[in-house]
Amino acid sequence: RYVPLRLHCVRLLQQLAASTESFIPTTSLLLGILDLKEISMKPLRQGGGKGGNKKKKKDDVRGLRLPLILKLPKEGTLRTMEQLDAVLKETFVLLNREADLYRYSPGFPEFTFTILQRLRKFNKDVSNGRWRAYAKGTIELCDKYSALVIQGRSTLVDAPKDIRRLEALKPTNTPSMGKRYEASVAKEKR
Repeated sequence: RYVPLRLHCVRLLQQLAASTESFIPTTSLLLGILDLKEISMKPLRQGGGKGGNKKKKKDDVRGLRLPLILKLPKEGTLRTMEQLDAVLKETFVLLNREADLYRYSPGFPEFTFTILQRLRKFNKDVSNGRWRAYAKGTIELCDKYSALVIQGRSTLVDAPKDIRRLEALKPTNTPSMGKRYEASVAKEKR
């Protein structure tokens, strides 16, 4: 029921991590959303029942705007396709942003191992094509960044566990975490 609040908190934690250029793990909060039982259940129709023959109420509003709410309705929480789509879309946007924030860290391949494992399982379990495409996009992004980090790690003198800087593999002309985060948010608003 409080999934939108969880997503708001993750967004704020990522903003804090980007501005302080420190590691704040939010992946488990996002992957926990994929484990909700409502994701694997068949969604209800918009009318509220499984038949869909019920008349719409006048106060039934279409369009779920996650940035404006903190909790979902008490009845039928994450049971409509509209709610599920909005929550999963936001979850994958935040997972992609998480990968983008830490992509220059020497420990990135190990960091994404759990993400990749969970998303591959999610792809097998879910039948919705759009959700599978979201997961596949995040998997490809993590794989691409991991390959670049593995290639960059071969040039390092120290082992990844001995490096204290978060973005040790960042090229000199690349923007900082904070600038990349701001660019990602600006891109999302378009």
